[in-house]
Amino acid sequence: MPPKRTREPLHIQIAKQLRREVARTKKTGDKLESELALAKRFDTSVLTVREALSALVEQGVVVRRHGSGTYVLDPRARQHVGIFINLDIAHPRTSYFNLRAIQQLRQIMRAAGYKVRLYVGDVQPGDEWDGVPTSPEFVEAIAAGDLCAVAAISTDVGTWAQPLVNEGIPVIGPTPAFPLMVNCDTASTIRHGIERLILQGRKRIAYIGWGDGNAQERVSPILREYKLPYYPEWVRTDLHPSSEGAGWEELRAIWLARNEKPDGLLIGDDMLLMDVAAAILDFDISVPKDLHVVSMSNRGSLVVAPFPVDHMEFDPDALASAMGDRLVRALQNEPIDHPKMTIGFQWRLAADRVKRARQQMPNVEGKSR
Repeated sequence: MPPKRTREPLHIQIAKQLRREVARTKKTGDKLESELALAKRFDTSVLTVREALSALVEQGVVVRRHGSGTYVLDPRARQHVGIFINLDIAHPRTSYFNLRAIQQLRQIMRAAGYKVRLYVGDVQPGDEWDGVPTSPEFVEAIAAGDLCAVAAISTDVGTWAQPLVNEGIPVIGPTPAFPLMVNCDTASTIRHGIERLILQGRKRIAYIGWGDGNAQERVSPILREYKLPYYPEWVRTDLHPSSEGAGWEELRAIWLARNEKPDGLLIGDDMLLMDVAAAILDFDISVPKDLHVVSMSNRGSLVVAPFPVDHMEFDPDALASAMGDRLVRALQNEPIDHPKMTIGFQWRLAADRVKRARQQMPNVEGKSR
């Protein structure tokens, strides 16, 4: 049966179909049909079939032996580790954390001796996803048996992972639904952030985050535990950080919600911090005098506020290292003590940065002009 009509050249369509057939029904050393038989099956010319077979030769799927035929090569020679992110990383507000984690994981796996390929989808940050990968190259690699392992970055398990798991291919990702998991311990950061604000003497605390439908349930018990007021309108998680002005709008909503104003603010993402900082300046709020700010952030990110901020900092290099270690162990059939792992944060306090800056300033006392 000839391939369906698409915008792809016919020889590419035929090559993809043959590649899927090889992955599903052939073993190393098997001989493919002759060029004439393939041309008849796909209702095309021998020349087009030759182009398709040449593409498979370039991809390492088959080898052509003059006067003998076309034979299937060992798939292990072309298999590679796939790093898959279903988000469009070309989006201007793509998280630095994701980009850095991808870069570091690729280097780690290459250093361990594995071929690596990055697969990128086209889901915009904040958009809904139905679980089907939006990278056709990734779907094709799964169908062709080209993957020896997969690391999913900021991507749900979806519909694609189980067939790989069924074939014994290691798959690691950021949620417990993955056989192997490494993720950041964001669940505890709300408590740590609120307690930091309380330690600074703040008694009216607001929260701006995203993607957490349970934020109200997380924030209110902690505030009540410390006998502090809780106002639902001061807990904002409506807008995705990638939306331009999201943090500005969320702070505006908090600041205008009541005559009484918060004196402590916890921010759940450093992408939100950029816009929140602009709103703080627009509303002429004095930080930290009138509002102490704590924000979750990513180590190495260039997001900087024009006032003191206490950061709960996650390290993308630590996440990449943990993912790489588990993938290498799985590929080498070594035991993995903790298949599900969370990465903690480290404090980067504004007061510490001020102290270091002062220590680095030259001592000009006693110097003559």
